[in-house]
Amino acid sequence: GVSPAVRSVNSTSVSISPDGQLIVFLGLGIDGVQRLYARSLDEAIPRMLPGTEGGQEPFFSPDGRWVGFWADGRVQKLPLAGGNPQTICETTAPLGIAWATADRVVLGTIRGLFVVGAAGGTPQPLVTGDTLGAPPELFPIPVAGGNRVLYASWGQAGLEGVRIGMADLGTGKKTVLDLLGIAPIGVADGQLIFARTDRNLWAVPFDPGTARLAGPPVPVANDILTIGGRGGPKAALSASGSLVYLDASSGESQLVLAGARLSPTPILNPARSLSFPRYSPDGRRIAVTIGTDTRTDVWLLDLASGTPVRLSASGTVNERAEWTPDGKRVLFRSDASGKSALWWRPADLSGPTTMLLGGPRDIYFEGMFAPDGQALVFQSDTAGSDIGYRRLAGDTAPRPIAASSADENMPRLSPDGRWIAFATNESGATQVVVQPFPGPGGRVQVSVNGGSEPVWARDGRRLFYRGDGKFIAASVSTASGFTVTARTPLFDDSYLAAPAPHANYDVSPDGSRLLVLRSAGTTAQFTVVHDWTRELRRRLSGAPR
Repeated sequence: GVSPAVRSVNSTSVSISPDGQLIVFLGLGIDGVQRLYARSLDEAIPRMLPGTEGGQEPFFSPDGRWVGFWADGRVQKLPLAGGNPQTICETTAPLGIAWATADRVVLGTIRGLFVVGAAGGTPQPLVTGDTLGAPPELFPIPVAGGNRVLYASWGQAGLEGVRIGMADLGTGKKTVLDLLGIAPIGVADGQLIFARTDRNLWAVPFDPGTARLAGPPVPVANDILTIGGRGGPKAALSASGSLVYLDASSGESQLVLAGARLSPTPILNPARSLSFPRYSPDGRRIAVTIGTDTRTDVWLLDLASGTPVRLSASGTVNERAEWTPDGKRVLFRSDASGKSALWWRPADLSGPTTMLLGGPRDIYFEGMFAPDGQALVFQSDTAGSDIGYRRLAGDTAPRPIAASSADENMPRLSPDGRWIAFATNESGATQVVVQPFPGPGGRVQVSVNGGSEPVWARDGRRLFYRGDGKFIAASVSTASGFTVTARTPLFDDSYLAAPAPHANYDVSPDGSRLLVLRSAGTTAQFTVVHDWTRELRRRLSGAPR
């Protein structure tokens, strides 16, 4: 289990050392700061890994001497014997990282697999031209004893059509197997181990040398936590054959109202896999993402009746909902077209979902409307992780707001439409900044010791954000430019952070409380199975356990 030194596990993955003796995961510390934690099997309490604040995607070197991670726009490596993190490369947040060989690291991205030298360098596409034509290729896993990685290949069919692939790092050849699965786990005892959306791990006879399957897949482990959308399973397999996973029940959460001097009050039961709550403009309804084993959908919750109604109708990843200023429509991200795009639908369900912003080469992750309803602000991956806007009538050409080599996301427009807040790691650490909308004008940094997930109060006088282990309300003045007049910590941040770049809470219409997500479980439980290959053989033979 996770000791009291860690409030909760909030990881897109867990990693286990090649010898199976050490696990590394992302946790929320008792100070409210997310870091990487390591626990060896002879330790009772996880130990914090210094210099890993905000870290994601932990992975081990083949010799087990280093642990890698992504944070602040960089893939980094930390020597486990002691020392400071070292930069491998700068990049926007990858979706899975594998230290495939002694000298090469592979990044999973929505534009294909990228390779970079373990000693440092610039990521390059595994195959030239992938950045324009490759499908998303995520969650790479090294194949022991070879110059190959397994990965998840996302075609045009969404979550239900994801297949397992294998790439040869020497030749660049990719083979997509006729095998449905959301993520590979590894190869053990001649079996390819992979996850599906049914919370099971599956095994199929596999020859890495020929990339051939030699039989049908069968389930070999159950109740494994999988993350909806493009999240991988919280499970990992060591080169020595040890398995670690997080129980499926650890993914459930509750929607609660919290205040500085108020006890948290649940407003939606029972516990479910929830994310990205948003109040309607009149405060009578909440749009929220609810996930299942096979898909995520946007639902509308009527606060008076307590009745939830599903809004999204197609696709397998529907999330990050935002209301139009008049409350008549809801905008959300969806993969209904095969690529991540922005869709919307009437909130009374009187019409179908239709695409508002998308294209064959453009990928959009989040969007929101200007208060006058005349413009749409969006975050895309057209040339990195950038923020732009476009008018909805007249000249609809997209224009940049924040476009640089840094990660820029979570945009939020002020109620009067004059200012835009967002998170950026341009300075090295992720901070909340504000600049005029649509510009021009300079930026003002709002957070001090790191910050993310900005949300405005409806009167425009306060900007809330998460930072330094707390929820903070920044009092602002716009009488003459934009200035921060005070920063007031509200309460400790023990609530669930965003599973993807988008605010994972909202401010009540009167500004007195925050609508947050609380983990439904008291303690996350990791299970480690030593020499899991023996259990695997028993399962495959049908012998009783």
